[in-house]
Amino acid sequence: MGFLRETRLSKEEKLTIEENLKWQKKLKLILKKILKKIMKKLSITIGICAYNEEKNIGFLLQSLLNQHLQIVSIDEIIVISDGSTDGTNNIANDFCKQDKRIKLVELKYRGGKARAINRLLKIAKSKYIVLECADTLPGPETIERLCLP
Repeated sequence: MGFLRETRLSKEEKLTIEENLKWQKKLKLILKKILKKIMKKLSITIGICAYNEEKNIGFLLQSLLNQHLQIVSIDEIIVISDGSTDGTNNIANDFCKQDKRIKLVELKYRGGKARAINRLLKIAKSKYIVLECADTLPGPETIERLCLP
């Protein structure tokens, strides 16, 4: 084993190695900060335009609350009730009490989906909005998949 021999470093070489280690630690901290900013979750608003959807609105809201999310954060879920005359508003109000992210906007008379969407766009806080039909039931990863780049 003639390859192995004792190596002695000069003081300058030792200082250089120590300085490199310090810089490596600083770079790791900087990279961690950059990664945190890059890996920040995508904040979204989910908008639901509903008209007399008492049979499904509760299942829909529960499905949205149960979403498996890694890169997405649901900041708010806004239900626009477009002149509903059934139990849609009562059910949505019950969910509002359970989760502060859920908001109900009750429009007095039926004005159609375009009017409901325009109202949603005025009040949504997030930069990104996902429109969910009130008569659907999204799977557990639907919102995440919709938002993937």
